Amino acid sequence: GGEIPPEIPGVSATLSTVGITGPVIADGVSTALATIVLRTDENAAVVGITPMLTVSGECVTMPGGGCAPSDGDGVSFCSIASTKAELKSVALVYPVFIPAGTIEFIAGGPAKLVISGPANPATGRCSGPYQVATEDFYGNPTVAIADVTINMSSTGTVGFFEDADCLTPSLDMLLPETFASKTFYLRDGHLESAVLSAYD
Repeated sequence: GGEIPPEIPGVSATLSTVGITGPVIADGVSTALATIVLRTDENAAVVGITPMLTVSGECVTMPGGGCAPSDGDGVSFCSIASTKAELKSVALVYPVFIPAGTIEFIAGGPAKLVISGPANPATGRCSGPYQVATEDFYGNPTVAIADVTINMSSTGTVGFFEDADCLTPSLDMLLPETFASKTFYLRDGHLESAVLSAYD
């Protein structure tokens, strides 16, 4: 956003209010609605003022370009969207400063599987733990909405195992409903570079 103008004298931080809806899916389209009611120290409506909000966190947008000017009742509305799932703090910073609480942006449904783990496991030995995890379209961690069978594959001769001793090989691993990730282990008797893949 731009530079924040000075507060307007006579606008009451005590009588003015800010209400926020939520939780909201972090898809950049779904929006939280902030309802701002501006009142003077004499409890009269503050008309024709365009309020400004600050929102913490990442990937925040305000569809419509910001808050609407306050109407005849001193009421203004602002829409807030994000693609980052996190708890964001909101404050009214113009025409008066009012801490407005938080909005929870939550991940959308699972859209992809992502593998993470050691980059260079020792040849011939059971690796440290790897994880295959579910993320939404924007890379926010999420959970399986039903039991999912994850199919593991590799460009090399890598073996996939569900136990830390690499005794139980498995290319098909179950990710139960409401779980976010599955832990697995690797062993490869060859010194090679391999690309790991996971799909459902």
